[in-house]
Amino acid sequence: MSAKSKFLDKSNLLQCRIVLSLHAFTLDTPGFYHIQGDDLVKLYEIYFYKVNSVYPIVFEPEFWELHKRGRIPNIIKYAVILVAARDELSEVILARSFVNQDSFDVNNSRFLRELEMKIRQLLDFLPELGDTEKLARLITLLLLSLNFRANKIGNEQSSNDVGNSISYAYSLLIHHKFFHEQIMKVGALKKSIYLRHLWWVIFIFDRFNAMLNGKAMFIKRLDFNIQRPLDLPT
Repeated sequence: MSAKSKFLDKSNLLQCRIVLSLHAFTLDTPGFYHIQGDDLVKLYEIYFYKVNSVYPIVFEPEFWELHKRGRIPNIIKYAVILVAARDELSEVILARSFVNQDSFDVNNSRFLRELEMKIRQLLDFLPELGDTEKLARLITLLLLSLNFRANKIGNEQSSNDVGNSISYAYSLLIHHKFFHEQIMKVGALKKSIYLRHLWWVIFIFDRFNAMLNGKAMFIKRLDFNIQRPLDLPT
C-alpha cells in the first residue's frame, strides 16, 4: 500500500488515511474482533442458506471456488458477512470473535456499523487503486441495500445502493438477450443463468425501493428482453 500511495492523487490522501485507520483492507480489527477461518465459513453458509436461496445475489459455485483460493474480493466478502451477521444464527459465532470486554450488544452494534463503513469507504477508494470491477461492485451494493437501518438515513442509503446497482447492471448489459447469447457461446451457461437471475433480483429490488422509499421505478419493461425467472433453469 505504501508503494502504491506514492501515486495517489493528493486530494485523495485524506480518504486513504481514513481507509487505513479503519483497517479496511483486512476483515479483522485489532483489539476488537478476530473471526477464525472455520467461523468465517459458517457465516458464509448462513448467508447462502438464509438469503442467497431467496435472492441469488452471489454466484455460489464461483464464490466457494474463490474462497478456496483466497481470492474473494474484500467488498463482497465483507458484505456477505455483514448480511449474515444480522441473523440470530450468527450471534454465537460473533460472540466468540470479539476480543474485548464489552457486552455482546455493544460489540455487535459497533461491528455492524464499522464493517459497513469499511465497505463503503472501499467502494469509494478502490477506483483510485485501479479496481473498478463492475460486477463485484453491483453485488456489494445489492448486499448493502439489504442492510438498511430503519431510519431516514438508512432508507436513503439503501435506496441509493439499489439505484447504483441498477446503473452497473445496465452498463454490464445483463438485461439484454444478446449478451447472454455471446457468453453462452464461450461455454458460460451457468454464469449466464446466474446473471439472468441476478437481473430479476435487481428488478424486484427496484420495485421494493419504489414502494418502501417512495422512489421512481428505474427499470421499465421495454428496457430488457431476457427470460422471466419462471422460464430459467435453476
